[in-house]
Amino acid sequence: MRKSTILDLKCPKINRKRCSGNLKVEILSQKNDEIIDGFLICQACKSKYPIIQSIPILLNNLREYLKSEFRNISKTIGGDKKIHQEVFSYIIDLTNATFDEGFFSPGEGQLYVAAQYGTKQQCRSRSSSLFNKWLKSYQKNSLREVIKRWISENNLKDEKAIDIGCAAGGFTYLLAQKCSFSYGVDISFASLFTANRIIKQIPTKLKYYLAVGEEKEVKIKIKKLDNIDFILASADNLPFKNKTFGLALVSYIIDVEKNNFMILKEVNRTLDRGAGIFLSFVPFFRYLKYGNRKLLMDEENIKVLMKSFNFYQVLRPISVDPRFLQRSVDCFMLGKKVN
Repeated sequence: MRKSTILDLKCPKINRKRCSGNLKVEILSQKNDEIIDGFLICQACKSKYPIIQSIPILLNNLREYLKSEFRNISKTIGGDKKIHQEVFSYIIDLTNATFDEGFFSPGEGQLYVAAQYGTKQQCRSRSSSLFNKWLKSYQKNSLREVIKRWISENNLKDEKAIDIGCAAGGFTYLLAQKCSFSYGVDISFASLFTANRIIKQIPTKLKYYLAVGEEKEVKIKIKKLDNIDFILASADNLPFKNKTFGLALVSYIIDVEKNNFMILKEVNRTLDRGAGIFLSFVPFFRYLKYGNRKLLMDEENIKVLMKSFNFYQVLRPISVDPRFLQRSVDCFMLGKKVN
């Protein structure tokens, strides 16, 4: 975590109401301007949040998360000896965790590396010309390509951006190349640890990833960036101050998270006036939780929800051949905060 990041953060603790207190940092180890291990401490409620291998964990349910994920975190970074002793002791005291708890899946952090940093794979179908037509359209208008085009057409050099549900940081990296600073937020420590290794090259540089479905390794060829940070946090309780961002990317979160209404509410809170929100989702038989109602996740209901948060839609979802299961195709929508 970069030292300057603390200026944008707030306490995520909820006890009847949100704390939202300012945080101070206790540095245990650092490398240049990067905090490797330490704590973020709320000056209001005194809540204490660990920084593990440059990743701050800012959650309201910190104890429950660490109790279930501590073994996973330890395995991801190579064992408890790589966790600073004071951080290690704090987690043990907080959770009474043991290494027999939790579940670890080897390679979890690289699940999205090939998709986000690899080259486009060519797919063909001999039996369906309709499928090939759709696939060609999809590859041309995939989320990555749409975002790349949109970023290149807009002046974002003075804006801070947030990528919610960043996984291995591919979109966060794209935003950082055009914005003054870019934040990636995810709930997976392994994914954020991998993103840090690829983009910030800490604690060590990740040079290769395993090609999907093959046994060969592919070299990662990207430039190291410093105007980027990754935060472990919940999308429905973002640990950022009001009006921090000029752009938010919310990719494939509202269609899988139950509390999707609260996610958009949090995005609205953290966006400045005139800021943009780039929303992507798969509308296939999923629902929006809107108050006490459930609304089918389609274009019209997304419009209703965005307008309720003072977002103005300016980009329609991608149109595809209606004969090919149109409701299962990704939708992309761009909104603008009007006040």
